[in-house]
Amino acid sequence: MRAPTMVLAAASVTPVPMVSRSVLAQRFKSLCDAGVVERAGAEYRLTEGGQELGPIIVECGNWGARWARGKLKSDDVDVALLMWDVRRRIDRGSIPREPLLVQIDFRGAPRGKERFFLESGSTSSSFACRTRGATSTCD
Repeated sequence: MRAPTMVLAAASVTPVPMVSRSVLAQRFKSLCDAGVVERAGAEYRLTEGGQELGPIIVECGNWGARWARGKLKSDDVDVALLMWDVRRRIDRGSIPREPLLVQIDFRGAPRGKERFFLESGSTSSSFACRTRGATSTCD
């Protein structure tokens, strides 16, 4: 499987759940220092060396899915992280221009994390993620 090319706009990097922007900036700096990514203006791009790591990362994920899947406990699953990833993977070109609300319920999830909403407005081509009454809980 070919690894995707990565380009991230430095100013608009979507926050990772439970990772502060300063920690994320430190991680990008470490990746730059290691030669995995390079900063090009307002973007980060994988270097040739970073792209060569892609298949290794994919195979580590495949290995984990095969061998660690049965060993996960309920406490190991973070539904907010899952929803962040779901929102991140939405094909923005497929979002209708009309406002849209998607409700996702998780049975057995921790209290306050059992229901999430993905919503898009008529002026936005992206989804906001929230739980009941709280916005941006997937960030």
